[in-house]
Amino acid sequence: MVQIKNDGGAEENREKTDADRPLERVENFEGRMENWRRWAGSLGAGRGTCCSIEKKYQHVQHWDAADRTRMPIDEFDGAFIEGCIVQLSEVHKTVIVGEYYYKADPRATSRRCFIGWRHYDGVLKEARIALQRKILECSLNKS
Repeated sequence: MVQIKNDGGAEENREKTDADRPLERVENFEGRMENWRRWAGSLGAGRGTCCSIEKKYQHVQHWDAADRTRMPIDEFDGAFIEGCIVQLSEVHKTVIVGEYYYKADPRATSRRCFIGWRHYDGVLKEARIALQRKILECSLNKS
């Protein structure tokens, strides 16, 4: 048991948790999450369709210029982030996937996690912190 100051400034006796440790910043977190979303999407996860290559073909005039200038997918980092995500709790995993992969409405994701949608921002913040800690932990174990 340690004395820890809470948000109101008062001291309380409780066990130290991960939330009490200072958070080191993960370099380019949002960029890495965008890379992970593109990596996971390139695997065909979640599509559930089966069609021929001719159906997916688009004529040159329909190509988006942004697709050609986008950075290539970093396969190793995408797989690394995926490995960190699967180690999170179910609620954090669902919130991270809903926010970054599906870009879902927060109310839909909060219903899926059985949390009040007013608490979604707090849970999302907790999930981001947990994922960043997991990334740092796995990075240190890797080296």
